[in-house]
Amino acid sequence: MLAEASGDLELAIQHYERSPLAASAPHLRYLHEIRDLGVDAPGWVWSRLILQQAHRWLFLNRDERLHDALVFTVGNVYRDVDPERPRRREPKEFVAEAMAMDWMCRQLALYELGGLTTYLDTMAKPPLLRRADRILAWPEASMRAFRIEGADRGEATLTDLASGDRRQVLNAGWLAEGIGQGVVGRLVPMRCEPEWTFESRPRHVSDTVAEEVARVSGTPKSSAWAGVLGDAVEAGELDWPLTAVACLTALSSDHAPYTWSAPAGELSNAAYEVCAASLQAAGSSARAAVVAGPYVAAVLVNSQVHAAARERLTGVEHAAGWEALADNTHEPVRSRCLDLAARCRLAA
Repeated sequence: MLAEASGDLELAIQHYERSPLAASAPHLRYLHEIRDLGVDAPGWVWSRLILQQAHRWLFLNRDERLHDALVFTVGNVYRDVDPERPRRREPKEFVAEAMAMDWMCRQLALYELGGLTTYLDTMAKPPLLRRADRILAWPEASMRAFRIEGADRGEATLTDLASGDRRQVLNAGWLAEGIGQGVVGRLVPMRCEPEWTFESRPRHVSDTVAEEVARVSGTPKSSAWAGVLGDAVEAGELDWPLTAVACLTALSSDHAPYTWSAPAGELSNAAYEVCAASLQAAGSSARAAVVAGPYVAAVLVNSQVHAAARERLTGVEHAAGWEALADNTHEPVRSRCLDLAARCRLAA
């Protein structure tokens, strides 16, 4: 944890890999992902890594804020659990899983209860903070509700349902085919265009739930949104699996990469197949390219997948497809798509 807080990923990975559970640990995947990106890692990806660090720090230190967040979460979205056998688990197992994996528990602990602010003030060192993008402003982000209006060139247009304002935000994959749908999440600032992104994958909700969250949102540190989601779960309007946390996605994408099905650092053949399928879809229509963009972004971020695509998917017939995907992805994947398109042009 100290190595990570100082920004020394190599040392952190060396320590982490000594654990017998390291090969299956999501946190090691985040460290490999940032190391793999190297200088191409955008600042907002480093900021997301800090969120993971802060949450893990709370968990391993048995911080009371994470315990309080769990109590609040259970009272909202697990109201019907059997205390003797919650979600068919042993009570201690359920408590540990919910603290580590539940989206609401994580959100409350980091934001409303101040865990992220404390981590930034007491643990994060200047070398780490210099790599992150406006992370010191992120703790002030409140939970809000939005409607997805459209998507283009790796960005999405959202309407804030409380204020009516429209925002251009980074589309890191949470959009998928959700145009017209409601989402609940925290928008945070970044220096690069379009200047706003979600701090992690937001939750898709019904129009009714989104409007109710909008009604109670807007005040920093207010947890009223959690009660709204809890009521929706109780009414059967919102599904709440225990693995509802955004930490099961990559840092640079709001999809779970297919490369995670292989051991950390190794290429998954499924990742290459996602590239090939996305390329074919992008060449068929502009709408298909919008949908395919986030999926190829989730796998092409891996340098081994990029290398495989260079070797096997750079025929002249693929140039237009890579250019279409570049128009519907974000950095650093956009540059990789353009690199592949240029190689296809050279093949002509």
